Amino acid sequence: MLGYFEAQQAILERVRSRPVVQLPLLAARNLILAEDAHAPFPLPRFDHSAVDGYALRAADTLHASTESPAKLQVLSAVRTGSVADKEVTAGAVIQVFTGAMLPAGADTVVMVEDVERRGSEILIAAHAAPDKNIRRTGEEFSAGATCLRAGQQLTPPALSLLASLGMGHVPVHDAPRIALLITGSELIEPGLPLGPAQIYNSNRYGLESALDDMGLTVTALHVAEDHESELQKQLGEAMKRADVVLTSGGVSVGDVDFVKPALLSLGAVIHFDKVAIKPGKPFVFATLGDKFIFGMPGNPVSALVTFLLFVKPALAKMLGRAEHLPRITHASLGCDIKKRSPRTEFVRGQFRTLEPTRIVEPCRGQESHMLGGLATADVLIILDGEPRIVREGDQVQVMPINWT
Repeated sequence: MLGYFEAQQAILERVRSRPVVQLPLLAARNLILAEDAHAPFPLPRFDHSAVDGYALRAADTLHASTESPAKLQVLSAVRTGSVADKEVTAGAVIQVFTGAMLPAGADTVVMVEDVERRGSEILIAAHAAPDKNIRRTGEEFSAGATCLRAGQQLTPPALSLLASLGMGHVPVHDAPRIALLITGSELIEPGLPLGPAQIYNSNRYGLESALDDMGLTVTALHVAEDHESELQKQLGEAMKRADVVLTSGGVSVGDVDFVKPALLSLGAVIHFDKVAIKPGKPFVFATLGDKFIFGMPGNPVSALVTFLLFVKPALAKMLGRAEHLPRITHASLGCDIKKRSPRTEFVRGQFRTLEPTRIVEPCRGQESHMLGGLATADVLIILDGEPRIVREGDQVQVMPINWT
């Protein structure tokens, strides 16, 4: 049976980044930039005012005071999107608004609340330092500078930056078509009345939302009861319509666990079907040609934890993400934990304190069917080695939970 890192490596060594496509900005939300983005012009493009106020020469206020304010003539006003029709000269000012191009001749801007307006004149009672309240050309990026690196996830600020560069389309790694197959005769959709032996289909919503957080959508959704012929049919349809197939349930060794037989009958190669972890021991990784199949357990915590450990890194690598492996750091245990299995355990936990020493404690509800603990967790506490008591104060590895 493979260990956690061996299983993860066995998956990632077979995964390659997807082809590059050009997508409209909003269609690329949360996907991964495939090429460095360079500034076609300096940012800002021109000197402009950071405030509403008056553009003037700092030298004209050199001796200004409350007792003897500088008296300056207002020549005109310039709004955003316009160019001043006059130049600032000695003894004169031009009114400006936030974002407006700085008029020629001005080297500072005084905020409107710091002046007294009297008709066509203003009074300034203090010296205005040069370069005050001015955003200078290229102070963020010079022309040709790299603004975003390939591998960056296109979050809202990243998309806003690309839009400011004038990019209507953006190069990203093509998102794989994903099919989701949920198995289980006991499952029913939320909102419908439950039968005596039924439960609600939670895995669909957990896995779909996890994919959505990565910028991915389910292109084909299948639900199959625990019948071999039906599951084989649904799995075959899913594999025709998708590049990646995710299944939940039916991957163990019970009499109604039909995912592995169905995969073999369809010609897939099963690379492994269990991992020495808790939760999530029954986990299938298979390929059919250039298609990838991830068979997750049916218990909802196991499904989501194995998604984080194995599926998300593989999808992140396909999307070209620069950092696709889960981040692992260290923290101090805030209480004793009983490690019950020789397998690597991923205990759902919470940071109790972050500074100066990070302390983590397990959440309430650690069984693989108890979603409450995972719903409140912000970290997975990683416990390796033989069964034992891991003591309060011990340093442990932790994996911060990040769905995006």
